[in-house]
Amino acid sequence: MKIALVAPLSLVLVAASPQAAVHAQPYQGPSITIPLPGYGPEHRDDHERRCAELGNRDHELHERLERASYGDDREHLEHELWETRERLRDECGR
Repeated sequence: MKIALVAPLSLVLVAASPQAAVHAQPYQGPSITIPLPGYGPEHRDDHERRCAELGNRDHELHERLERASYGDDREHLEHELWETRERLRDECGR
């Protein structure tokens, strides 16, 4: 009796195993690429542009500071230059 049950059961298992292998394979059809915000060439261009603007701002403030007289205006320029250099260091690694 046990042999009579094993033979049909083994046929069922053999027949089911190739189908399981077909279903286990990853999807091979066409795919789409969704760009993630903050990555890719557009982000790199924006980052380089921001860093260039900060560098220009740093240079401009430094020149203005050299010509400024001592007082409140000079202190304001010194603070603004310090903030710009902090942003350059944090955002651009300079």
